[in-house]
Amino acid sequence: MFDGLLGNAGVLSMEEMDKEYGQLLAEDEEFQIGFKVMRDTFLFTDRRLELVDVQGMTGRKKEFLSIPYDKITHV
Repeated sequence: MFDGLLGNAGVLSMEEMDKEYGQLLAEDEEFQIGFKVMRDTFLFTDRRLELVDVQGMTGRKKEFLSIPYDKITHV
C-alpha cells in the first residue's frame, strides 16, 4: 500500500493478469508484464500497451486504452 501512495508500481503476476484482463487479449497475444499503481494498471503484451484507468469513488467505471507499439513515437 505504501508503495502505491509513494508512486511506486507493483508487479502483477501472470495469473492475476490472465484472470482480470485476459479478455482484452487478441488471438495469439500474450502478456509480458503488468504494473499496478494505486488503482490504475499498465499491461505490456507482445503487441501493445494496455492502460486501465479506474475512475470514480467506487471504481466501477474503467477506461481502457490500447496503444500498439508501432504507434509509440516518443517516450
